[in-house]
Amino acid sequence: MWNYEKRLQYPVNIKNPNPALAKFIISQYGGPDGELGASLRYLSQRYSMPYRSVAGILTDVGTEEIGHLEMIATIVHQLTRNMIHHIILRIISLLPIISHCIHCIYFKIR
Repeated sequence: MWNYEKRLQYPVNIKNPNPALAKFIISQYGGPDGELGASLRYLSQRYSMPYRSVAGILTDVGTEEIGHLEMIATIVHQLTRNMIHHIILRIISLLPIISHCIHCIYFKIR
């Protein structure tokens, strides 16, 4: 069983917004080298593992990768915090792969 603490293991304290860096960091969410892909690989490989101890390790590593997603989300949030509406729209136009998702999330929250 896991105990979730509502704090990051390594605190993120970014003072200045930087949309260019946010564009780079957000690429770590998905894709073949992203944290989500890594997490799903570890968690799906555990089911084909014949040894329970190794399956447990794969589960632990997969859930740790999910924790990395939380850190990436915090970094992206702090890099885009208090940004003006037209700057966010410009960032969305620079990210064609995930622009639809960001657009939906951003405008549903507002």
